Amino acid sequence: MIRNSLFVSTTALILVVFGLANRLDFLAASKKALFVHCGASIVIFAAVLGVNLFAATLAINRKIFLKDTGRKLSHFDNQLHAVGREGLPPFLREGR
Repeated sequence: MIRNSLFVSTTALILVVFGLANRLDFLAASKKALFVHCGASIVIFAAVLGVNLFAATLAINRKIFLKDTGRKLSHFDNQLHAVGREGLPPFLREGR
């Protein structure tokens, strides 16, 4: 889940950077002065944006893919501790 969120957030960040580079091509003439003067701010902004994108995609992934997990796990735990083990997979029946 973290790997998928990291992939999606990195892809979105790259798309944003390329989109901005395409729209701000008129600044190419003063590129050196811009990076010397504002380079640290640009890097900090990009890092904060990347972390926020990662957090948002992770939250969305957790919300979508982990629906009803607690209920499913409690049901499985009840089956595991039940006296009759006919509903369990074979490798769990032999374990106890």
